[in-house]
Amino acid sequence: MLFLFLDENREAYASKVREYFSARTKDKASRLRIPSLNDTPLHNLCTNTLVRFRCMVQDMYDPEYYLGLYEVEDLKTGQRLLRSGMFRDLAECTAHQDIKLESARNVTMDRQTLGSLGTKRSLEDDDKPVLPPGGTEMETSKGDSASTGDVSMTATEDKQTDTKRSRVNTQQGRSGPVTPDLNFPLPNETGPACIMKIYDNADKFKVNDVIEFIGVLSNDPTMATFPERKRSDSSTPVVDLMEGVEEQDAQSPPPSLVPRIHVILTRDCLHTNPLVPDSESYNSGIAGLQGDVSELREQLLAVLEQAVFGDRLSAEYLLCHLIASIYSRQDVVAVGKFSLNLLGFPTPSNFPQQLYSLLESLVTKSFYLPMTLDNMNKLRFSPKKDYNANRLSSGLLQLSENTHLVLDETALQPGQLDTNGVQNITALGNLITWQKVEYDFDFHKQDFPCNILALVLSEGKSILKCDCQVRVMPRLSTSLDEVEKRFEGILTFLTPSLLTRLRIYLSLVRQLPYRISTDLQTEIEEDFVNARKEDSRQMTIDDFHSLLVLARLLCLSHGKSEPTKEFWETAKSMEAERKLRMGPQSSSTS
Repeated sequence: MLFLFLDENREAYASKVREYFSARTKDKASRLRIPSLNDTPLHNLCTNTLVRFRCMVQDMYDPEYYLGLYEVEDLKTGQRLLRSGMFRDLAECTAHQDIKLESARNVTMDRQTLGSLGTKRSLEDDDKPVLPPGGTEMETSKGDSASTGDVSMTATEDKQTDTKRSRVNTQQGRSGPVTPDLNFPLPNETGPACIMKIYDNADKFKVNDVIEFIGVLSNDPTMATFPERKRSDSSTPVVDLMEGVEEQDAQSPPPSLVPRIHVILTRDCLHTNPLVPDSESYNSGIAGLQGDVSELREQLLAVLEQAVFGDRLSAEYLLCHLIASIYSRQDVVAVGKFSLNLLGFPTPSNFPQQLYSLLESLVTKSFYLPMTLDNMNKLRFSPKKDYNANRLSSGLLQLSENTHLVLDETALQPGQLDTNGVQNITALGNLITWQKVEYDFDFHKQDFPCNILALVLSEGKSILKCDCQVRVMPRLSTSLDEVEKRFEGILTFLTPSLLTRLRIYLSLVRQLPYRISTDLQTEIEEDFVNARKEDSRQMTIDDFHSLLVLARLLCLSHGKSEPTKEFWETAKSMEAERKLRMGPQSSSTS
């Protein structure tokens, strides 16, 4: 079907292909008929078929060169034809045809390659247990990360024939098994990984973007290639290892593990909640929930209140934290972030694991990190360029937008942080304060902006400076047995139907538009001026900014796009009580 638009002009050809499939996938029903690699095992899909893949861009490689046009000669008739090499890795011809690799009519082109790994949560996940048992080990996320690899259609490869066709493989032959490093950012992470091949508008993609790609699947087993290794019975290599073999290993994994997708269409993902369509109006989505938003908010607050030992104030702050997101950047300030430090938890306790299990069931992407001395010293948090493999070695903090990162500081033990541990602490601090992650390119370092929700659980005041710190005041028992019973009760309360509605609620209210009327803005400014006159130490610029963010989150949590004076007064009341708990001289970050 693709050859209906054969054209010697690459851009015109790609444009016609894109227009053809765009017209046939406009409506949701048509798009959903395309099989998704996120939900369908690779062995159930055929090569050269159309597929969807929702993923995070983990790495961007150098452009690869391939035969965009190549000449084929019919050995029976002598007729010569031009064929396109776009949207495929293997050049094809019949048994009685020959590819003219030295033809002057051949055209070498280039395409951009991206390393990507797909999101894992699907609608079927709703049937799984809500609160899996917590643990002290690193737990994987429902988020997005990526893998690596690419292949090229070159003009120097050998032909392979069978009874029906001959093919030109895109790489030199390899032999022997190999286990590729899929380069997942998170420890113990699993999921579908792909190589995306982009033919136009490659500049619009950035590392960590979450995109749904639609394109042609390429997973032909003849593309599985491996570098020659030394014989097991001899110290003499079969062939000299080629220079750059590490790069080949990293960027050319077997297609059975990492298939290639030749991209035709892309769709930006505003969120990763499969229960909420990207195209849906958020206001109409709120109205369409089965039940009142206020009721859903109260039900979620009741769950969170039980989880934090009956402390209503902590539950309110935790709810605001769950729906926070950066909505603008002014100079170095990420406006809208709301990192939260809940402190005052007794130890030893299984509370952090239990709380994470609850939050994991509510949000679309999450990761739990016990800040043990071993984890801090041994894990790599910041991505680093590997020049031998010519790829970006992922780090734990390479996370897609709105990932919920739970940092368990109660797991800290006495000991000494090594150089890597100090760098990891610094990386966490930069993420929380500036919403940036530093990528190490050896010769220079570069900050990449992020939008990560950081929740820190600690006994006392955290070593990490958060936007808001709340001392939990338990109203219920904190014993191990009581905590387990309480979370079992939460599990019973959170029926699949209610859990679905709460997940939709959290995704929708986070994306609601927000504006402040001129009249209310004037009242708030006057309120700030008067508070400064009374005691400038109790109303700093940072305090005022925190109040504005809190009032915004309270408004959104009620499903409202425009705040009232009541939300402002509620925010002031909450901050006053929070500061009272934290003690004298407390500020918005203490």
